[in-house]
Amino acid sequence: MSLQNISQPLSHDQINKIVEGITILLPGVLENVLSGTKTTSSHDGFTHHKLFIGSLRIRTTSETLRQIFSAYGEIKDALVVRDKFGVSKEYGFVIFKNIRSMLMALKEPYNGIDGKMTITKIARSRIRDVEDESLRTIYVSNVPHDMCLGKLLEYFLSYGVIEKGPFGFHKETGKSRGYAIFMYRTLECAKAAIYEPNKCVDGHNLTCEMAIPKTMMKNPHVGPNLDFNFGPGLHDRYNNARSRFDGCSSRLEVSQVGTPTQKPFKKQTR
Repeated sequence: MSLQNISQPLSHDQINKIVEGITILLPGVLENVLSGTKTTSSHDGFTHHKLFIGSLRIRTTSETLRQIFSAYGEIKDALVVRDKFGVSKEYGFVIFKNIRSMLMALKEPYNGIDGKMTITKIARSRIRDVEDESLRTIYVSNVPHDMCLGKLLEYFLSYGVIEKGPFGFHKETGKSRGYAIFMYRTLECAKAAIYEPNKCVDGHNLTCEMAIPKTMMKNPHVGPNLDFNFGPGLHDRYNNARSRFDGCSSRLEVSQVGTPTQKPFKKQTR
């Protein structure tokens, strides 16, 4: 990071890297800074003592998290996040009772839990999650009903890694509903995708733009389920959407995080 752009807002990953470096080299400095900040619950329900634990095994339980992280200090709560069917989403949260314990856990960001390497980071706020997702999400219009999902996915993968999507295809028939929604892993990829809004994909003229959730326009203090204000029938939920297509070179199923379960296409780079 140069002195010219140091005044710009930092991304969540940049903040985590800074925190990890400080906890190793100057743990006392970071502790003094955090101890001088407000540690009670903020308006969005989060505290400075909360950590995100990612890449968990499906079988890992909340009690396992509590047992592992209690080695760093007294724990207020430990939770593995699950869907409505009780299946783990493979991540969780740990809330410590004091900053010192949290800093001790951050000194060891990688842990082997139930035989799998996991990652520990500072938990970001709910509002930041929603804002971050909306900025990385693009909306593609004029998608013909017979558009091959594979061709569309291959084209937009050329701009970068797609974290979720495409949404907008009928679950059973694989036919397009006239639109598509993609969420890229980074803001830079999303910006590159919409830099030239008019696209020609497989002989079809499409238009892409930044997607704006209706909930963000009505109230910025919202939860993680986003409802977008574009096109008919746009009530597909991010967390449970699954798309399929037929009539292409192979049958592709897109997972909940938008990663193909098979890779019939070679990712392009720009």
